[in-house]
Amino acid sequence: MEKRITGNVLSDGVCVGCIVKWTDDSITLDYTESKAAEVRQTLLNEDAECDRFRKVKNAVAAKLTSLLTCAENDSAAAGSAEKAEIIRSYIAILNDPELEKDVLQCIREQKVFLTEALTLTAQEYTYDMSVLEDDYLKQRAQDFEQLFAMLLSYASGNVQKRPHIEKPCILAAKVLSPIDMSEVDKNLLLGIISEEGGKTSHTAIIARSYAIPMISGIPYTEIKENDKAVIDTEKKLCVLNPDAATASFYAERTAELQKEKEYFNALVEKRALTEDGVRIELMANIGSVQEVSQAVAQRADGVGLFRTEFLLSEAGTDFPSEKNQFKTYRAVLQGMNGKSVTIRTFDIGGDKVYPCVHLPKEENPFLGWRGVRYMLDNTELLHTQLRALLRASVYGTLHIMFPMITTEEEVKSLLSSIERIKKDLHKEKIPYGRNVKVGVMIETPAAALIADKLAQIVDFFSIGTNDLTQYTLASDRNNTKIAHLYRENHPAVLQLIRMTIDAGKKYKKHVCVCGEMAGNPLFTQELLNLGLRCFSMTPANIQKIKKEILSAKITGADKKQKKEV
Repeated sequence: MEKRITGNVLSDGVCVGCIVKWTDDSITLDYTESKAAEVRQTLLNEDAECDRFRKVKNAVAAKLTSLLTCAENDSAAAGSAEKAEIIRSYIAILNDPELEKDVLQCIREQKVFLTEALTLTAQEYTYDMSVLEDDYLKQRAQDFEQLFAMLLSYASGNVQKRPHIEKPCILAAKVLSPIDMSEVDKNLLLGIISEEGGKTSHTAIIARSYAIPMISGIPYTEIKENDKAVIDTEKKLCVLNPDAATASFYAERTAELQKEKEYFNALVEKRALTEDGVRIELMANIGSVQEVSQAVAQRADGVGLFRTEFLLSEAGTDFPSEKNQFKTYRAVLQGMNGKSVTIRTFDIGGDKVYPCVHLPKEENPFLGWRGVRYMLDNTELLHTQLRALLRASVYGTLHIMFPMITTEEEVKSLLSSIERIKKDLHKEKIPYGRNVKVGVMIETPAAALIADKLAQIVDFFSIGTNDLTQYTLASDRNNTKIAHLYRENHPAVLQLIRMTIDAGKKYKKHVCVCGEMAGNPLFTQELLNLGLRCFSMTPANIQKIKKEILSAKITGADKKQKKEV
């Protein structure tokens, strides 16, 4: 009998196929007093248990290294870079001296065997992270839990045997780790159904990089081996045992989507020209080094927004060092092969909370100590990031962008910091780019209203329509109760966008929109009519927007200025 279950979309797409269940024999991270009592009644050799941990750790390290080697050797495959980076993060967690110290300390102080020590340590680690408000950090708790599950499997001698996938299928699991994903042929995965997992989990990131539809929140016990299933992320739906009518509908739908995919693939090499010959730039918004490959694959004209906050998420309790930041920025610039890369400085605060950043509790953090406000009050952090950026600038075409601007004074202070860093680098004989452009985000009404003045002191503008909309309309973009008030094309928002574009034209400064509005086909013609000639969006939306541009016509007096020669 057909059963429809609403779930959480982790990776977009529609698929139909038979289910293969991922063996649910993982060791649960469970420890009770009764187990402790059993341990106390048993002779415990603490030294032997500590030695056993080191052997188990080495075995897991060897397994992870083997998986990493496979991912690196398959670097041309889609998603391999994401997979390799995630495995590296597991290896980094495993090699953390604190982890070994905590496990060994648990064995000796609590007088428990290795399996119990691993369980207790895992519970402590995952609890500390799961209670954090930030969703990204909550998902990192799963990484710790899954790594400890690997350690427990090896410690108990119960290393799991997984099903061998030989034909296209939908994989169903209670929880699927990135390590599990590494051992599956992604070419045979039509889709993934899981009971647990969030959109920022590493497994979801891998699924998106391979364009595999994935939905979570589906009870594992409801699923049976070889049952037929449908995943429809447009409707946030999983259909188990679809009836004939449903199966027929989705067979047609998947055929349509395949044709659409082929059409978009054919657009990749086309230039983004309007029907009347105006050239439009289509840039990529990315949030990690691994996403550079997606921007390149979609032939993005450059990176219009590189979010650096992931460095804060991965840094632990210490602010990311200049060396680590430099390596990241260099990799992005090199990956884009000379095309411009706009890197936004850390946008701290608001809904972004990180262990290495200590923020006071605020009544309204979106109107509080965030963006450049925080960085200008913490100049050591600001200068560390600027040094790393300027040092990396010799490896490509770098544009530095500052978020959350409201005054000229903020911008002048930031420009002064850049000049100071350049002088320091010059004295130290460290090379840096001499022609790095510096711009600001226009995401507050204040910035838009003084765009004419800001245009005289910066090189470019990037309009962040997400925040600009919520600040202009006093409508929290994350509040479902007032979602109907959040309208990017509200006349007031459009007027601020027009003012910014006009200021850019007046002073011959580049203007781009990097908010969600740029990647929504419903707004493409409207933005073109406002005079916008650069759109920046998630790489997956580039061909969708290009399709709209190819059939669009420009209205306005400046049409001839941008016409293709």
